[in-house]
Order: sequence, then C-alpha cells, then structure tokens
Amino acid sequence: MDGGTWVVHSNCGRPEFNKSFREQIARIFPDRQLAPIGADHPLYSSFHKIESMRVRIGLNPWKTLPTKGGFLETVNIGTRAAVIFSPIDMSCGWDANANPIPGGILFDQNDSLKLGANIVTYVLAEYQYARFFSHAKVYHQENLATRDQLVIGQVVHNGDWDATPHGLPNLLKHIDQATTLKVQFKRVPVDLEKSDIFSFPVLYMSGQRHVSLPADARKRLRQYLDRGGTLIVDCVIGSSEFSETFKTELAQVYPDKKLERLPADHALYTFVEDATKVRLAPLAKQVIGTERVPPALQGITVDGRLTVIYSELSLSAGWEQLPRAYDMGYADEDAMKLGVNVLMYVVSH
Repeated sequence: MDGGTWVVHSNCGRPEFNKSFREQIARIFPDRQLAPIGADHPLYSSFHKIESMRVRIGLNPWKTLPTKGGFLETVNIGTRAAVIFSPIDMSCGWDANANPIPGGILFDQNDSLKLGANIVTYVLAEYQYARFFSHAKVYHQENLATRDQLVIGQVVHNGDWDATPHGLPNLLKHIDQATTLKVQFKRVPVDLEKSDIFSFPVLYMSGQRHVSLPADARKRLRQYLDRGGTLIVDCVIGSSEFSETFKTELAQVYPDKKLERLPADHALYTFVEDATKVRLAPLAKQVIGTERVPPALQGITVDGRLTVIYSELSLSAGWEQLPRAYDMGYADEDAMKLGVNVLMYVVSH
C-alpha cells in the first residue's frame, strides 16, 4: 500500500502453490481482485513487445500461446499492478534451464527473460506513481452538508470500480475553485441494485477490468436513464478489457441504441473551456502517433439529450494529476478541461 511491488511465481508451475497462494492473497487483500491481465497491459510491452509465449507442460513439446490467454495475474492498487503473479514457472528460464519438468509447466528461456525484463521495467517506471498514490488528496468540502450540494453517485461494480480514487474528488475541487457555480459537489459509492440511484442527477462509472452487471442492475440503470439521469463512464488507463465488456453491458441496457462519437463541433467541447483540441498523455501519444487530437468522447442520445457519455481514452487518470508512466489517456491539464466541460454540461442540461 506504500508503493512496494510483490512479484510472485510458481516454481515448476505447481498447482499446490498456485492454490495456496490464491487463498493467501485473498486473505491479504479481501477487497481486491487477483485476476488475469489483458494482452494490451503494459507488462507485455514495457520493454519487449510480447504477443505470445512458448510454454511446455510436463514432457510435452513446446506450444506457442497468445498473451491474450492471460499468463500473468495482478492485484491492482490504483492503476498499478502491485502484486504480479505468474502461475507458470519463470525462473527456470532465467536460470537457463530449458529441460522438461515432469508434472510441471514452464516458459521458454528467451520468453522468460523478456517477460522478466518487462516486469522490472514496469515496476521501476511505476515506482514514483506508487509512492505518490499512498498520499490521498483530500477534498475538504466533501463531507459538508449544505442546501446547495450536488451529489454524484459512483457506480460500484466488479471491474475495479475505484482505480482512480483521487480523480473525481480532484475534478470536483477544481470546478469549485475555477468556476462561478456556487454548488458543492460530493461523490457517494452506489450499488445499482440496492441504492436509491434515482436521487442522483449524475452517475459516474470507471473501471479497468472485465465488468459484468446483473440483470436487475441493467434494468434499474435503464429506468434511471429514462427518468432523466445521466451516466458518465471513464475507461481507466484505456483498458480494452473494460471497454469491450462495458460496451457489451451497455448494449443490453440500450439494445436499440449505439454509442456514437460526438461531433467535433458538439457544444460540450466548448461549454466552459475550449477543449476542441487536446493533448495526449505520453503512452497514448506513442500509441496513436500524435500529440494533439480532437477529443474522442462517445455518447448515446435519447430525444436530443445525452444520457450516456463515454471516454475510451482515460480522463480520470489525468484528473488525479499523479506521475503515471502508463496512462492511455489525455494529458492532465486537458483531461481536467474535458472533465469540467462534461460535468458542467450535464448539470446544465
């Protein structure tokens, strides 16, 4: 929790160790998820671009398997993989031992070395973010009860729902200081199945893992949107895992509607600040190949009203304003501009 990283692997890929480690990690982090990472995770590209790994099971021949199969599993603290677990043996490869292990499972030597180099690179690159993350930013007004208070419900779900816990409070604080709106903002975690979501004018949802919503949650969300509510969704660090599964869930909420990119001249982009051209965070700049782009927000419009606003490039990572190495999103200042525009536009409409 204070910035360290725990790298764990299973000698010979022994199922006894894997089972017991998963039990222990669940006791250490009962409120966090140990789960496979997607093929676009920085652990597969921080130094070497790894798209597949050669694996040997027991005495069988080598097999080449794609990284989308989920070789590594992580426990995340914020957007950082704080526990990195390989249920397949890596150290036999590091030790230059390519011999088969009866009853074991291991990576090829060269692939093990590449993966090891990526892990070291990733951990060092995230170290500064890890240390800053443990010092939470406090929004001093968030617990004050006033008549002029706008409460935003943050949706709790199984896809790592609060990976950027300082993000929304920091945005709300910025709005309080930088605009003339005399309203105090506050966020409250909400369960779509249990909470009185209809009392919130805005729901906010973020995530970075596979997300699935129960049928009752999807039904109540549709009722909420039909009654005038708005859902703002952020794909934390631009995770394809969250993005793909969120879109699947949304298609069940709105089977007759599709997310569409907002036109470049949409009023939202100039509602408070001019955000018609925005800069990208370093990783997004590297992947997309340019530094400044028109924003790429998507939405669902019903009877002329935006009911869902979705950002596939991360906004909340920029709102946190922490030294993050692997932010697939907008640069901090421009993420803040977009956030102000989005929230103020929704509140005003």
